[in-house]
Amino acid sequence: AKQLVVLYASQTGTAQEIAKNIQAEAEQRGIQGRVASMNEFGFDSLTAAHPPVLIYVASSTGDGDAPDNSAKFYATLRRKSQPGGLLAGIAFTGFGLGDSNYTRYQYVPRAIKQRLLDLGAAQFYPVGEADEVDGIEEGVDKWLEGLWPALRKAVQPEGAAEMAGVPPLPRCRVRLVWRESGDGGAAAARPSEAGAPGGAELAYRDPDGQYSLEQPFWAPVLHLELDIAGSGMRYAPGDSVGVLPRNDPALVEALLRRLELDGEAVFDQQTGGGEHLLPHLRAPCSVRAALTGGVDLTGPPRKSLLRLLAEHCGEAGERAALLRLCSRDGRDDYGRQMVAGRPSLLQLLRQFPSCRPPLDALLDALPPLAPRMYSLSCSPLECPDKVQVAFTVVRYSTEQYGQHQGVATTWLHGLCEAIAAGAQPAAAAALRLPIFLRRGGAFGPPDSLETPLIMIGPGTGVTPFRGFLQHRRAQVAAAAAGGCVAGGTSSTKGPAWLYFGCRREDQDYLYREDLEGFQADGTLDRLHVAFSRAQAHKVYVQHLMQQHAAELHDMIARQGARVYLCGDGAGMARDVHACLASILQQQGGL
Repeated sequence: AKQLVVLYASQTGTAQEIAKNIQAEAEQRGIQGRVASMNEFGFDSLTAAHPPVLIYVASSTGDGDAPDNSAKFYATLRRKSQPGGLLAGIAFTGFGLGDSNYTRYQYVPRAIKQRLLDLGAAQFYPVGEADEVDGIEEGVDKWLEGLWPALRKAVQPEGAAEMAGVPPLPRCRVRLVWRESGDGGAAAARPSEAGAPGGAELAYRDPDGQYSLEQPFWAPVLHLELDIAGSGMRYAPGDSVGVLPRNDPALVEALLRRLELDGEAVFDQQTGGGEHLLPHLRAPCSVRAALTGGVDLTGPPRKSLLRLLAEHCGEAGERAALLRLCSRDGRDDYGRQMVAGRPSLLQLLRQFPSCRPPLDALLDALPPLAPRMYSLSCSPLECPDKVQVAFTVVRYSTEQYGQHQGVATTWLHGLCEAIAAGAQPAAAAALRLPIFLRRGGAFGPPDSLETPLIMIGPGTGVTPFRGFLQHRRAQVAAAAAGGCVAGGTSSTKGPAWLYFGCRREDQDYLYREDLEGFQADGTLDRLHVAFSRAQAHKVYVQHLMQQHAAELHDMIARQGARVYLCGDGAGMARDVHACLASILQQQGGL
C-alpha cells in the first residue's frame, strides 16, 4: 500500500483542522498516514523513492499569498526550473478554502493543483472548494463523502472499515513532561513568539486616546502609537503591524480553577511516533503562560475539540450531546450553537461539568493564538521612529452565550485604560509589546506623484490612507523645496480622491481633523464622506461613487488612476467592486 500524506497550508488554523480530521478518519478506516504543514513536510519529500498519495488542504492569505507555514514549499513547487515529470507516480487530491469577497479567490489552492498536474502528478479524486461566504462546513462534508472510496482505491489499504457520522478521536501528538518545583524553569517560561517572524518588542506610547470616542454608536475606536526608535524596523505606507495578543487574565484564572491546574507548574514537551512539537509553545513553559499567550480560548470550537471533550465526559448524556455536535447528523446544531454562538472553552466546560480533559490533549486540540494584523496609519517621512494604528474594540453578543469581546482589541484597550488612568505609572514607560511588520506588497502608494489616487476606506478602513496622504504631503513638500522626492522624481501631482464612510458625523468620523487638513493643504483634492445613519435612508460610499461616475471613469480609463480599497471584507468590498464594474461598463459603453 502507498503512504498517505495529508498536507496543509493554513494561516488561521482552519485548513490545519480539516487536514488533521482527514488523517484521523483515514487511520480509523485502516489507512495509515502522516499529517503536517507543507513547510514541515518539505517539497523534497514528495520526490522520495516511493511516491505517496497526497491530500492537501490549502487556503490563501492577504491578496492571494501562501500561508506562512507553506510559503517555502509553495515557492519550490512553483519554481519554473522544476522538470516536467518530477512528481510522476504521485496520486493527489485536495481541498481549497477561500473567501469570494477577495479578488484572488482560491488563488493558492488552484495554483497548487495546476502545478502538481504540470509536474506529472495524477488527480485521483476531484479537488474540492469551499467559500467562507457560504460556509465551510457543508462544502467539506460533501467532498468527504466521495473521498473515502477513491482514497481506498488509491492506497489499496487492507481491512479498511466504514465509519459512522461521528469523527474519530484525534491522536494526541505531544506529551508534557513536568519539571520539578524549584528547578529554575518557571521564571523563563512564557508563550512562544515564533508566530511573529522578525518580531520585536516595542514601547507603547501616547495612551491618551486622542481618537477614542466617548460614547460611540456601537464600539470604541482607539488610536495607538508605538515607539520603534532603535529597533531597526523600516516600514512603508501600506504595511501592517502584527500584534501577539494575550487572553484575558480573568478567563485564564477561571479556566485554571475549572480544570484544577496549577498555573505555576512548568512543563517541557516530548513527542512520540515521529510527531512534532507544538511550535507555538516554547519550552519550558508554565501552564498559565500557555493558556495566556499560546492557545486560542475564545474562537468557535472546532469539531476535533468537541470530540476530545466528549471522550472525557463522565456523564453519558453530556458525552452524547457533544458527540452529536461534532457528527455529520448534528451539522445544523453545530452551526447554530458553536459557529453562531461562539462559546469559549470555559463556557463549554461549564455547560458540560463532567468533562475533565487532560492538559496535553487540550493544548494539542486548541488552535494557536494567532497574531492580529493592523494597517499602519502613518508615513516614515513624517514619523520615522513611530508606527501608528487605529482599531475598533470588538464587542458583540450571541443569543445563547451572551457578551463576547475581541481578544487582541480588548487586551490593548485594557492596557491603554490602565496607563491613561495612572494605574501603572511606573510600568507605563517600560511597557513593551511583541509586534512584527508585514509588507503591504502591491498595496502601497504609487512611485510617481503624477499617478492619480482613488482611495476607498469606510470605517477603520481609512487607516492606511492616512499614511498614504502623510507620505504624499511630505513628497509634495520636498518637491516644492527642490529636494528629492522619495519614491519618484516628478514634482507634478495627479489628483487624489478619498471616499470615507461612517455611521454619523458626530460619532465615528475617524481622523476628521487630519482628513480635512489634507484637503485644506491640497494633499487631497476631493474628500467624499458618506454617513449611513444620519438620515432616513442609508448612504454608503458606493452611492457617492455613482454620483461621480463620469469623473471616476475618466481617472481610471484615461488617466490610469490607482484604485485602493480597505475595510470590511464581507459585504462592503463586494458592493464597491460591483459599483466600480458598473461605472466602467456604463461610462465606457461596454
